[in-house]
Amino acid sequence: MAFPGGKPHGGERPPDRTTRALLSGLDRLPLWTIRAIRFLRGRSPLLTRAAERLTARAAGSVGVIARGPGAGLKFNPAGTMLECILGTWEGEVQDVLAERCEDGDVVYDVGANVGFHALIAARLVGPTGRVYAFEPLPGSVLAIQENAARNDLDHIEILETALGARSGTAIMQLGDNLAHARLLATADQVRSREAVAVGMQTHTVEVALETVDRLIAHGLRPPTLVKIDVEGAELDVIAGMAETLRTIRPAVLCELHGTNQGYVDLMSSIGYETVALDDRRPVERAHWNVHTLALPV
Repeated sequence: MAFPGGKPHGGERPPDRTTRALLSGLDRLPLWTIRAIRFLRGRSPLLTRAAERLTARAAGSVGVIARGPGAGLKFNPAGTMLECILGTWEGEVQDVLAERCEDGDVVYDVGANVGFHALIAARLVGPTGRVYAFEPLPGSVLAIQENAARNDLDHIEILETALGARSGTAIMQLGDNLAHARLLATADQVRSREAVAVGMQTHTVEVALETVDRLIAHGLRPPTLVKIDVEGAELDVIAGMAETLRTIRPAVLCELHGTNQGYVDLMSSIGYETVALDDRRPVERAHWNVHTLALPV
């Protein structure tokens, strides 16, 4: 199912007074301090709990992105990453979008979550461009739709599907928030309907699965840039868009999840060179969830 960002559903509410004060205090911190807090958060139970509490307080609140190429956009993180409101979430990804997106470009946001990068891309490509947000989870789809509508970005089109190496259906495991869902297997790898039913009780859902090559063959506008964040399924996404990469040659902005060597090898076989954005080492030796940029050579 595909549809453009439309009218918001339900009421909007700003963050409460306490949350506004906390966000305002964080926003006044230097960028290096915010990044240091983010780095330490995963290593400090205290910081982790504090971040979780602040995120929970702001759940459902609509804020304004404070800095970066998305500054001034209205945004509801829908209980995911409050750093989106600060404008500091995945700064490397934002920088590449700002550097490479131009008026009229077409951007694919694969694993769009609640639409943070899709909104930024839509602002950068302008109304003559197009952003296709690929997201299979209904809660995330609704969040993208509402965030797009708040900013009158009707050139964001949401495709309610996961992407992979084949079309059909797949099993997705839900995480502690919308940002951490990941594909487990294609549905035909699940042995029985009973297994799917058991999975439903352990936070898994069945979702639609498509390939980029097939969608383009059926009329989707080809991409100028593809951003991928699919929690470990990136090799399947690339396999399903190999023909597009060979013929259209878009830039590919991808977060890896322990797939470093396989990703570099696959992209190299298609004629791309891959560099790390947030690690000085070659991609093959970079940290497990490094952000990368791949360009045709």
